Amino acid sequence: MTTTAMAAGYRVCQSFLGPRVEASKRSGLDLNTTIREIAGAMFRCMEIHQPYWVSRQGSEDVPTFGFQSLLDLDPIQIDRRRMYQMFRSGVDELGSVLEKILSASTLEAIQQNSKLEERRFHFPDELWAKTVYEFASSHHRSVINRDHLLQALTPLYRGRVSSFIQENLRADAEEVERKLESLRLEFERLKPYLIENWSRQT
Repeated sequence: MTTTAMAAGYRVCQSFLGPRVEASKRSGLDLNTTIREIAGAMFRCMEIHQPYWVSRQGSEDVPTFGFQSLLDLDPIQIDRRRMYQMFRSGVDELGSVLEKILSASTLEAIQQNSKLEERRFHFPDELWAKTVYEFASSHHRSVINRDHLLQALTPLYRGRVSSFIQENLRADAEEVERKLESLRLEFERLKPYLIENWSRQT
């Protein structure tokens, strides 16, 4: 909805609505289904609105309304070790699938990182941005069945989340916000990389 509104020329703002704690509990969806729906919708929007986003550069702040505050939410229990192991096994088992989706350099970097001990594991912002962009471009070109492509993103997402948690175990809300802003800027910096991959014919 937001993407369609922006592409249609509507003015965009943001408003503080508070935490959305119960959304994931109500959905009852597993991670594979959630990623397939969210990433699939995002990739389809990219195709529908390609003329809009390809022609634009940079970013700009939007007006914010309402009371703004950092919130202390209840801690969420995550089995980081299991998440990392599922990332490692997914990379190993889906090697032939990922070869069709990712560039050789991106896949090699992911595979090398998957061989590290958990405490040394790191999934850097640049690698994650390139991974998402290459998935989007391969989805656009339908290099394999699109449902299978989206399912192959799940273990890589687990790896990225595991890495982010490990790096921010002792970070406060402001530090996490800065890390997320840094990730956003990395996606923005690599937009030419997306367009190059998106425009490839094969």
